[in-house]
Amino acid sequence: MIKKIFLVFGLSSLLFSCMDNDLEPQTSRHDFFSAFSFENGDGEWVGEFSNYPESEQAKYGLEVAHDTLPNTFAGGSYNDMAMRLTGRSLNGELFMYMKVHIENLEPNVSYDLDINMNVAFDVESDSNVVDAKKIYVKAGAVTTEPVSTLTPDEAELGYIGYTTSFDKGNLGSDGADLAYLGSIEIGKTAYEDNVFTVDNRNEKITGTTDADGKLWLIVGIETEVPTKLDTYFTEVSVFYDNPLNNE
Repeated sequence: MIKKIFLVFGLSSLLFSCMDNDLEPQTSRHDFFSAFSFENGDGEWVGEFSNYPESEQAKYGLEVAHDTLPNTFAGGSYNDMAMRLTGRSLNGELFMYMKVHIENLEPNVSYDLDINMNVAFDVESDSNVVDAKKIYVKAGAVTTEPVSTLTPDEAELGYIGYTTSFDKGNLGSDGADLAYLGSIEIGKTAYEDNVFTVDNRNEKITGTTDADGKLWLIVGIETEVPTKLDTYFTEVSVFYDNPLNNE
């Protein structure tokens, strides 16, 4: 049976009371609101990966899919459908993330973002290799499209592999573009069959729009887990606030 476990305490359950893929003006204290439930599709989210060697890509088992939650997560108030990111962090630093382009905001504005997400983890069990390994949850926003690119400079990663065009930070630390929101530790955190509600209540996240009022949202995880890890994002919602409107 599914249980609601707070990794970082969420905002009101009102956040998930009306889930669709449209950006909506708000008459409350928030300027705009967007929400994605993934019940009827991927909501135009795109998954990518970084921090893995090009020569061993096949061994990492990287997959992105719009998928159903495993039966063990059935029940409760959560969606049965999700965006699934799958991989094996054989080097202890694999980054799995997804992105979506948000439009119809005000142009050239630095918004304060309240990001909430529901995320679940299914780890291929092997206590000898996964115990004490951590999964770090991150989120943020950037103006230009975030991508993973192959870097030929072996000195940057210690191998020829893929890195991100944005600053995600490293494992349990913030980057210039992504905030570290919390983590679970295999063998310590009761993650099995649980959906975690994660938000940035304790971390300030800003996102700046371009001249057309667009920006890119990013949510993802960095994983130390060397066995197969399925990460399911069942819901993502965001409030956008222009701080100039509150002056």
